[in-house]
Amino acid sequence: MNYNVFSTKILSSKKIVPYLFIAPGIIILAGLIIYPTLLAVLRSFNVNNSFSIANYLNIFTDKLFWFTLKNTFLFSVISVLGHYILGLLISLLINKAIYARSFFRISFLVPWMFPAVVPGIIWRWLVHGQFGILNEILVKVGMIDKYIPWLASPDTALILVILANVWRGFPIFVAVLLAGLQTVPGELYNAADVDGANILQKFLNVTMPHLKAVSVTMILVDLIWQFNSFAIVQTMTKGGPANSSEVLATFIYKNAFNYNNYEIASALGIVLLLVMLIPGAIYVSSALKDN
Repeated sequence: MNYNVFSTKILSSKKIVPYLFIAPGIIILAGLIIYPTLLAVLRSFNVNNSFSIANYLNIFTDKLFWFTLKNTFLFSVISVLGHYILGLLISLLINKAIYARSFFRISFLVPWMFPAVVPGIIWRWLVHGQFGILNEILVKVGMIDKYIPWLASPDTALILVILANVWRGFPIFVAVLLAGLQTVPGELYNAADVDGANILQKFLNVTMPHLKAVSVTMILVDLIWQFNSFAIVQTMTKGGPANSSEVLATFIYKNAFNYNNYEIASALGIVLLLVMLIPGAIYVSSALKDN
């Protein structure tokens, strides 16, 4: 057999060429994601060097896990809603012919450009119980009589973390939704004006239908991002006080590196992965429908 001819036929085949191009990416993906995930799955079933589901039973019977899961849902859903609503409002404003529009478009992206640790540090000092500017302003305008330890209170810690996360994440929605707004044909607005439509009717019947695809995509992707949020929570509160702002990412971190309980941390990671498969599956199915 002439192996040179055989290899040439394989390489010249149109069917195999695309696979050769994506092969390096698949190898890297397998090494950095698939292999560690498989190890985590195996470790999650390891109890005293034997196969057991005890780690999962311990998780699902742990009240702190369910409290953390509730916090994660609240943190993620409210953050995504805040990102979308704020991003939509600002994108509608700067889509108009206003002065220095290009400057505003760039400046709104600044919070998102920084690593999550930086906004976390900024907000931690803004709401600091003794030196924060928020307390200073509220005292001067007479809204409060004494300084409030915002991040040291179980009643306000998670709220402040969510606000910081909304501030940090909405700019990407501004950029994407603004791009979507610029694809809406102006003729549709002219036709709506001829029909006597008001601003709300044009928004609901012209603008939103054109933003539907990009809105669904961004919401689903952002939901996945927020469920995995770690840095801003860890920077501001470390999940405290008294686990009041604990989310799954910080809970996993503590079990792995503070308590050295890698088996429980692995099981928690697999649970988080399974939860993330829900918006991931919706995202994939919506993308297939669009195609």
